[in-house]
Amino acid sequence: MICCSEFMKSKMDSNPLFATKTVAMHNFIDKVEWKETPKKDYVLYFGRLSEEKGIDRILEACKLLPDIPFVIAGSGPMEDLCKNCTLPNVKYVGFQTGKALEDLVAGALFTLHLSIWYENCPLALLESQSLGTPVLCNRIGGIPELVEEGRTGILNDTFTPVAYAEKIRALYADKPLLAEMSAHCIQKKDRMMTLERYCDQLLSLYGDVVKNA
Repeated sequence: MICCSEFMKSKMDSNPLFATKTVAMHNFIDKVEWKETPKKDYVLYFGRLSEEKGIDRILEACKLLPDIPFVIAGSGPMEDLCKNCTLPNVKYVGFQTGKALEDLVAGALFTLHLSIWYENCPLALLESQSLGTPVLCNRIGGIPELVEEGRTGILNDTFTPVAYAEKIRALYADKPLLAEMSAHCIQKKDRMMTLERYCDQLLSLYGDVVKNA
């Protein structure tokens, strides 16, 4: 069984039926052509707009930070909460894809990944780093495996709007750290899982299984 995180593998391995039958392989992301993108003055959330992704808590944090501009992109069951948001520092831009989304992510100072449920290998987090944008994430599930803390992102341990606001405020104010982390993200891009690498590992795994069958 192929698990998309070491976290998921550890959960599977706790069952004796699966303990010797699992392997961890992170998800791959599509290659994007690197281009220098000037950072703009906003913090971004992009992805599914739902309770488990913590979008309601993120909006509460935005309310506590009236001097920080936020952009929210995506769709989902809590979309109306974002559409009807009257906070002057929050801009909802709807569902974005392709180049429009790439430009939005690349231009952000950092992105928010504040899920309150077990994530395994969220693509949005990987995409953000691959586009040179640091991440602020909750320490839950497989998320910590994807972040080089202090280098490509910051991990948060308290899942409340007040704690989010404190982390966001501190990171937003530290422009030298953001620039340093952005550079680390760009360096990390070449080490991240691509479709080609994933296929190579998959074929190797299948080959071992067939050989040992």
